[in-house]
Amino acid sequence: MQIGDLEIGFAQHPEIALAKRELQKGRETHVLLSGLHASARALMLAELRAPLFVIFDNAESAQYVYADLKTLGANVQYFPSAQRRRTMDEAAAIQRTETLTALASNNVAIVVTYPEAIAEPTPKKEELSAISFQLKVGQEIQLSAISRQLSDLGFEHVDFVFQPGQYAVRGSIVDIYSYSHDNPYRLDFFGDEIDSIRTFDIEDQLSKARVETAEIVGKGQSDKEQSTIIDYLTEDFVWMSNDFSIVRFKLDGLGLLGYLGSLENHKTIELAEKSTFPTHSKIAFDTMPQPVFHKQFDILTEDLRKHIDDGYKIYILAEQQKQLDRLKAIFESLTSVSPEDGLSAKRSVSEAVSLDFGRTPDLYPAIALTCERLGITLQAEGTERLRYKECDRLEAVRMHQTRHDHRMAMALLVAGFPVDDTDCIRKSYPAFLEQFNLIRQTGSI
Repeated sequence: MQIGDLEIGFAQHPEIALAKRELQKGRETHVLLSGLHASARALMLAELRAPLFVIFDNAESAQYVYADLKTLGANVQYFPSAQRRRTMDEAAAIQRTETLTALASNNVAIVVTYPEAIAEPTPKKEELSAISFQLKVGQEIQLSAISRQLSDLGFEHVDFVFQPGQYAVRGSIVDIYSYSHDNPYRLDFFGDEIDSIRTFDIEDQLSKARVETAEIVGKGQSDKEQSTIIDYLTEDFVWMSNDFSIVRFKLDGLGLLGYLGSLENHKTIELAEKSTFPTHSKIAFDTMPQPVFHKQFDILTEDLRKHIDDGYKIYILAEQQKQLDRLKAIFESLTSVSPEDGLSAKRSVSEAVSLDFGRTPDLYPAIALTCERLGITLQAEGTERLRYKECDRLEAVRMHQTRHDHRMAMALLVAGFPVDDTDCIRKSYPAFLEQFNLIRQTGSI
């Protein structure tokens, strides 16, 4: 079974068609979707096929639904908060600009955000156009003209780009790190014509993807009049939340409740059990929240058996076959061990730790994977920027993948998980594998 098969099956749910019909009604339509939990929410949103402005009441919940929608292949953008005490999170700033650019060009179907992100001001829509321009393959433009445009937008001329707002010129090659994209662009010229445009990795300088257009966006001026992401929304967007009352409360505390306007005048969806609006249509689903197993697979096995006995058909989906193979091996070990083997499956004691990785994000993969190996529940905060490292490290930890990220590979090895790529380690720590193996064998280097 593929995830597409799951989407097809879910799309046939009669309540999906009912929800679509409700949203075709007038502007002041309020729909309550109850009984939807976990990834069932993302499946529902993807099937609505409507422009959605999704405001979850906190960053973590917003990140989860965004990740699920990306997995489903939805045309979705995530709009995070970029302010970190006295500093600016450049990766989050890039993603904010990406979202605004997509909205300005009507090139996004779903936007996922949360109150703290809405509260941070954005450039006015007209200013965004003034601080951006496009470069296309086949376009004729002189290198000096590009340099002038970039300088006018506040870009810094450097030898090698390593952060947004920089550009470099080497012969017929121009590297530009725009605020509109996770990775910088590399333009290769033939005379005055742009021969090719690629994105590339700042770590190893290797090309990632060939593109036809580079969207160049500057940082903008903070002293100019500013607005919010809400000013970028068109009237056809449906506003959705898991709790509009908390969203209102948080924005009110930030002095920005007025930016929401009157929700009664918007078409809304609520993913909750009770509606904020006195007049609404309720559509009830019957999904159940997943129990918390804390990595205790014997309890998970018991739960699955109970559902099978009750007549349920169980589907377990994963991104890679090896993940399914690992689960299968775990289930088999729990069901086939006998006293004669001299072994027994023991339930681990569940513990929990709470850590803030805001200032030490690079420690997260090793700590998270080690906690998983030991059966310890990790309550992590300050992890938002991990999605914009060499890879999406939150997702990579969840899936036990290196994704060619040297820190992920080292963390997986230290925690005792299989590693699909060790070559990536050598570029940052050439002696790691030898020293790691020596420690395993002797206890010291």
